[in-house]
Amino acid sequence: FLEAWAGLDGHAALEAAGASEPSDDREWLLAMALSGFVSQDSENAMSWLQQQDDSEMLTRGLIRGMLRVDVRLATGYLESLLDVETPERYVGDIASFQLSNGIGPAKRWAQEIHDPILREEALFQIATLLEDF
Repeated sequence: FLEAWAGLDGHAALEAAGASEPSDDREWLLAMALSGFVSQDSENAMSWLQQQDDSEMLTRGLIRGMLRVDVRLATGYLESLLDVETPERYVGDIASFQLSNGIGPAKRWAQEIHDPILREEALFQIATLLEDF
């Protein structure tokens, strides 16, 4: 529900999710709202996230929402994080999504990543996911 609501009114959904007491549940609710918000308004969703304390869960919510819009948007966002944090920890989320479309699209996606460290991590994540399959 929260994700769908955020697709219609991201600011209101984020405000409602943020009104609960600080906890892991609150952060999860915010991540769900952010995921819905970014699928409809990526610029404002990214702007909102930049104003928050660093949160892996919120960043994952943003990336999950971006994947519904365009994998290039999510990959570009990941590459934009290179100067401020270690985006390698989020590569697996995109690799898993890409593998759901097949090995070919996942491999092409990984090979198109500009940063060599992210590219290597993407290929490693794909190999690991295939090995676990």
